[in-house]
Amino acid sequence: MNNPILLSDLSLSSSLGKWWDELIVSIMESVRECLREMITSNLEEAFADFNSNLDGFTQSLSKSPSQFNPRAFSTIVSLSKNAILPVAMVILAFIFVTELYEFTKDSNSGMGGFNQSKFIELMGMTVLFLFITVNAMDIAYSIFKIGAWAVQKAGASSPSLTVSSSIWADIAEEEDIGALISAVVTSFLIKLLMTVINVALTLCIYIRMFEIYIYLCAAPAPFATLQSRDWGETGKNYIRALIALAMQAFFMLAMIAVYGAVLGGMDTSGKSLSGALWECVAYCAMVVLMLFKAGSISKSIFNAH
Repeated sequence: MNNPILLSDLSLSSSLGKWWDELIVSIMESVRECLREMITSNLEEAFADFNSNLDGFTQSLSKSPSQFNPRAFSTIVSLSKNAILPVAMVILAFIFVTELYEFTKDSNSGMGGFNQSKFIELMGMTVLFLFITVNAMDIAYSIFKIGAWAVQKAGASSPSLTVSSSIWADIAEEEDIGALISAVVTSFLIKLLMTVINVALTLCIYIRMFEIYIYLCAAPAPFATLQSRDWGETGKNYIRALIALAMQAFFMLAMIAVYGAVLGGMDTSGKSLSGALWECVAYCAMVVLMLFKAGSISKSIFNAH
């Protein structure tokens, strides 16, 4: 005959074991849910902060030099007129004297005598480049306005940054606590890198604008060299550099747009959650490096050096 006390103990032990197992399962599920929320929160905050700043970046990149910092612009205008323009006039005068010397030498060497049409052409070209040199800053400024228009068009069509929908599904389906903990660390790193992208964009914007101010300030001098056959390449390269600087902002926004398209279209099939998030980290690091290379890429495209 069974001992009733022993049966009661076994029943109590079984009930306690079942309760303990359910408690462990409940705790583990709560931990998983907490980790999932941390991953989701990190990713949402990272891209929400960047997208909220993207319009501000676009507006900054599309501003003309005078709009970006009126006080700095008035300073470089003053420097250009009072310091660089007189130097440009000296360069232009030297080029005119050189060209006139060559013309006189050719006329006196018996090569057809005095060529009136060529002399008129020389005088006309000098007057034309005198006008161009005096208005060099306005011409250079108009180049940046074209670049600003391109940036506005690029900003209007630039998509918001978001993580691929397959990653959100992977987060919801992941059951391994170790993988979720690793994903939490990785998502925090993505959040940190998105902040770095914000800082990199801000730095690139200010560095580019400082370059623009220096280029605008010096505008009369290289424009004055355009008339010369020997020095003309200096002015041509300066114009190419202006175009490269104007379009640099467009390439920066293009990089962000491509980054957003790649990130939003990531295919995570066959990858672990941690692997997919580390791929996001790689893309974040890549776009930071590319933003700092935007200037050299633009100069390479327009053959400026």
